[in-house]
Amino acid sequence: MVEYVLFASPELVKELGSNALAIDVSAGNAPYNVFSPFYSWGNEIIPVPGMPDRKSRTIEGIWQGLKLIDDQPDLALLTTDIVKKRRFPDYENTRFLFGSTEIDLANARTKIYVPAYKWVFDNLIPETVKQSIYLPAQQGISVYIFDVDSNPDISDLSRSYSHASLLVDLINRELKRKAR
Repeated sequence: MVEYVLFASPELVKELGSNALAIDVSAGNAPYNVFSPFYSWGNEIIPVPGMPDRKSRTIEGIWQGLKLIDDQPDLALLTTDIVKKRRFPDYENTRFLFGSTEIDLANARTKIYVPAYKWVFDNLIPETVKQSIYLPAQQGISVYIFDVDSNPDISDLSRSYSHASLLVDLINRELKRKAR
């Protein structure tokens, strides 16, 4: 089984020793940088949820591009490689564009973020990278995955949702499927 941890310091990684694998999926080093929502796939190939005619280079481009700031999305972010977070002063009340409909943050997480991330996991993450996590977990080695965010609860709207938490769910589902 793979676990989500809020933060893993170099000291913790040393303490875990060879019986554990700690993976930073924030943006970090290859090969695990492909799990970052900021990772650019080089061209627009990620389907934009709610917009069947649009594709994006990054998951973060979708998230930030569909975020409404002054009632406007920034669809140009779908086609850029480097996406910076667009901040809304009242985070919990951030609105997003889903198709032609405005939706709240809770719905955006389940209708936009999760499907985009899952699509990338299912279609773009190299199988060799997935196996480098699956195999140790299947051999009983503890695998800990973390990122810069510290919110594993998709329904906690007070702060950014941790993509590492979502990734752990996807990996553990796949491990359960493989164990059958």
